[in-house]
Amino acid sequence: MDYIEVKITGLKDFDPDIVVAFLSELEFESFSENEEGLLAFCRSDLYNEPKVTSYLRQLHEATGAEYSVRAIPPENWN
Repeated sequence: MDYIEVKITGLKDFDPDIVVAFLSELEFESFSENEEGLLAFCRSDLYNEPKVTSYLRQLHEATGAEYSVRAIPPENWN
């Protein structure tokens, strides 16, 4: 199964839990925070690009946060 990864950096003082809550409503199911920012993952068949892009643009305008989106191909872990 293919996944979409959204990487958000530069949230500064903005609470990442708010971003996680909103992206959860857009079918994102896994999140990882580190010193660089937030990674969020969604199955590609559930990914709603217009809604996610709209939210990320609003987030950028409000906080200055940067984001990138990439497809992650399936991987055999065996």
